[in-house]
Amino acid sequence: MYAGNAISSNAAYTIQEDRVDDSQFSINALLNSNLTENILLTGTVNYSRLKSENFAALKDLLGANGALDSDAFGPGGLESNSDLQNINRIVREGERYKYNYNLNASEFSGFVQGQFQY
Repeated sequence: MYAGNAISSNAAYTIQEDRVDDSQFSINALLNSNLTENILLTGTVNYSRLKSENFAALKDLLGANGALDSDAFGPGGLESNSDLQNINRIVREGERYKYNYNLNASEFSGFVQGQFQY
């Protein structure tokens, strides 16, 4: 692989790391209340928030100076570039490339239940 990279201006072979860096916050509350001697009220409230960073990072160029940020299996031309704002971008070790996006999600849920005992 090192020899293959030596004959080209850009790396033909690289080692990449696919990353998913998540941070999540959750809070839960539970309520139990005896409204009367025969009626029990139970309820919960749940909230969670997720922030997820998803990207590919170039870990090793295997002796090359840089790698072209493009889809090797793509149709070629502009459509094969991963970043259309930076055409034919050369990536170095440690940089994000190929894909780089964030996911943000929030969830709110709860329920109330009444229990009657006679």
